Formats: sequence, structure tokens, C-alpha cells
Amino acid sequence: MNLSKAIEYIKQYLVIAICVIVIIVALVGLPMVSSSWNEDVQKLVKSRGQHFNKISKLEKVNFQVPGSSETHSTVINQKLLDSYEQITSAMLDDAQQVNGQALTQNQRRHDVMMPNLFPKPPEGHGAMDVLPNQFHEKLMARYEQLLSSVNAGSPPPAKEVEISLQAARRQFLEQMMAKDESDDLTDEETKQLTQQMTGERLEIYKDRAAEIGIYLSMDSIQPPVFDRARPPSLVELFSWQWSYWVMEEIAGIIELLNGDQAELQNPLKRIDSIRLIGLMELNHEAGTAPAGRGAGGRGSGGPRTPIGGGGPRTPIGGGGPRSPFGGGHGRAPGSGAPSAGGAKTPAKPALEMATAPTSGATNFDVSVSGRISNQLYDVVLVELDLVVTTSAIPEVLDAFAKQNFITIVDLKMQPEDAFKAIKEGFYYGGENVSRLQLVAETIWLRSWTRQHMPDEVRAMLGVPLDPPPVPQGAPGRPPGPSRPDGGRP
Repeated sequence: MNLSKAIEYIKQYLVIAICVIVIIVALVGLPMVSSSWNEDVQKLVKSRGQHFNKISKLEKVNFQVPGSSETHSTVINQKLLDSYEQITSAMLDDAQQVNGQALTQNQRRHDVMMPNLFPKPPEGHGAMDVLPNQFHEKLMARYEQLLSSVNAGSPPPAKEVEISLQAARRQFLEQMMAKDESDDLTDEETKQLTQQMTGERLEIYKDRAAEIGIYLSMDSIQPPVFDRARPPSLVELFSWQWSYWVMEEIAGIIELLNGDQAELQNPLKRIDSIRLIGLMELNHEAGTAPAGRGAGGRGSGGPRTPIGGGGPRTPIGGGGPRSPFGGGHGRAPGSGAPSAGGAKTPAKPALEMATAPTSGATNFDVSVSGRISNQLYDVVLVELDLVVTTSAIPEVLDAFAKQNFITIVDLKMQPEDAFKAIKEGFYYGGENVSRLQLVAETIWLRSWTRQHMPDEVRAMLGVPLDPPPVPQGAPGRPPGPSRPDGGRP
């Protein structure tokens, strides 16, 4: 077939020829073109697949319900965000309300006896030569009022008992035996006289018990003694104030238990000693005290249990008489006696700030509760030695738990010898009594105590100091108020 015939044939069957040519080209060219198309398609599919994965993750976000540890997979949308905001807002309001109630409960009736003394006394004019003595006088008057509020008292003095018994003896001899004191008595008469005097003595003790609400004296509290030769520092004065706050809590427990009844009917009958541990100290390490601190808290000679331990020691207040108020008359670190005659004292050295544990920190090596002084509150332990009605021991322990964030962290109990107590003038009535030696943990929120703390105390407890006042007209200080005429006051 020549070329002309081929061209003629193609003209006759043009459509068929075009289809044949297209098929031949497709068979040859499509494999070459499809490889490049395949790469582009794969890239596009992979890119779109990543977007689908992101959308899938959004549909499976783990959402934690506020106030709960439960988590759920859900889609974040505006409705969910609005509900979350409502719930968290309600929880915040509840938390603020609880915080306010806790603050009101903790502060209660506690006030500062001399607002002009704490947190900073007036400078100059010999203020620290006068105010400490005035504060001590007010403190002693407050303690007297505190004892009076719980109707506290002591057994009748031995001298008064002796005088009363002598009068009763003379009366019995004259009226019942028709004899004088100098007359000799028979064995039978001596026995009768002894029985009569025993009954008379018991009546004297019983009458005294009916007059008071609890056996508690100033000697059991051991308030501080003011020494003019060694005036107390501001830190020590504040420890006196804080110790009185603790005693107010103890008085509140007595009022809750005893009410206004006589000692014979009351469950809490006697308190022999009250001793504070850890006052104005950071006790976050078991058995240790901050460097430079004096006596009055946990020593540095190894772990110490609140009751007993550490060699021969009485469970409460051992080692002889000791004031619970910051170690007696000891000087606080960094403090000195004011100069005589109002002379100018040297500039105070910079305070060394302690580091308090974080808010709510715990350490179960310190106590069974694990609570330690931290940035939120301070812990002060109270050792008490008291006598209670045996059947009322649960009631007594519950009363501590009801009183202002107080927890019993240690307890020792034993039967009390009522006959031995009568020899000392303590009459408990006919019920069985027990002696409790316990350690109570008291909590003091810094949100209200810090405003009364001197700077030295704040430094000891790791409480941030207030910034120094900015002088009038200094950069960054807003201008003072102006007079109506536009001038400066």
C-alpha cells in the first residue's frame, strides 16, 4: 500500500483513524503521566488526612470535671465553656465563703491588748521604757478576768483550814463532851474527835468545791514576770500576747464543758499545768529548731515526742518550773534592751528572713496530724495536765475538737487517786475521776495574726515584710489630696 492509498483510506475512515491514534498515544503516554499524577494525589490525600486527624483529636479532648478527678472525652464548644465558667464561679464563691468563715472562727474574740504597741511601737519619747510595764499590767488583769470567767479557784489555804478546824474542835469538846482543850481524853473520845475533825475537814473542802467551777490557779498558767532590770523586747512582748490568745482558747473549752455549774457536777475538774510548745517557731523538721533560736520549743538533740521520751521527764511541764511564754525572760534574737535616758539607739541590723514551708505543707515526722507551721498558718502545741470525770472523757476530747481548729495529737490517761487529792484539799465528789495528760494542736491563720506581728517576728516565721512607705512626692507615689482652692494641703 502506497502513501496515497493510506491517506485516502484514512479520509474514508477518519474517526476510526483518530481513535486508533489516541489509543496508541494513550498506551504509550498515560503510564508516563500517571506516575507524576499519582505523587500529587498522594501528597494531597496525606495533607487532607492530617486535617482530619486534627479534627478527630478535637472530638476526643479529655475534659476534667471541676471539683472532681473524673475525666471525660468531649468536644469543646461554647456551651461547655459557659457551663465550666458557671461551675468554677460557684466553687470560687463557696471557697471564699468558707475562707471568710474560717477566718472569723479563728480570730473570734482575740484582740491586741495595746494596739499602740503592736506591730510597731511609737518611736522616741521613751515609749519602750513605759509601754512594756503597762502591757504587763494589762496582761495580768486580763488573766485575772479569764480565771474569773470560768469561775476558777484553788483549794482553801491550809492556814484557813487549820483555823476552822480549831474552832470546830473547841465547839465539839465543849458541846458534845463538856471538856476543855487541855483536858485528857479517853481512847474512845479521841476516836470520836478524830472522826468529827475528819468530817469537818471534808465539809470545808466540799464547800469550797461548791463555790468554784474548776481547780485552776495562776500558778498553773505561770504568766510572765516583769523585770525592770531586764525589760522585755518587743518580740517577747508579742509572745506574751500570743500566749494569752492560746489561754483564751483553753478558757473557751472550759466554758463549753463546765458552763456555770459547780465543780462537783462538772466533767472538767482540775488543770494542774499548761505549757506551750513551738510558739513563734518554724517546726517543719522533726526534732529540730531554726538556728539561733532559744529554748521554748523543740530542741536540736534529736526527735522529741510531745509527751514522755528523752530520758526521765514528767509528762507535762517537766524539768522544774518553766514559763511557757517564749522561754521565760530570755532575750529574743536580734533584740536588745532600750538605752537608758532615752539615748539614741544604734541602727538595727537587717533582719534575716526565715523560709516558711509552702501553704498546707505537712510532715508526719513532726506529729500524727502532719501539720506544721507554713505560709498559711502557724501551729502551737499545748501540753495540759488535767483531771476529769472518767465517764466524761469522750465528751472532754470532743470539746477540744469543737474549739477553733484544735486537734488532740497525743494522749495519756490513768486513774486519779481521789483520796490522795483530798489530802491536798481537792474534792471531786463521788464519781470516778481520771488524769489526762494530752497535747492539743492549735492552728493560727496568718491572714489575721500577721497584721499584729512586729517585723522581727515576721522574719522569724518567714512572713513577708510590708514595703517601706514611699515619701510624699517621690516617683511612683500618687499626689496627695488637694484643697478646695486647688492648693496642696
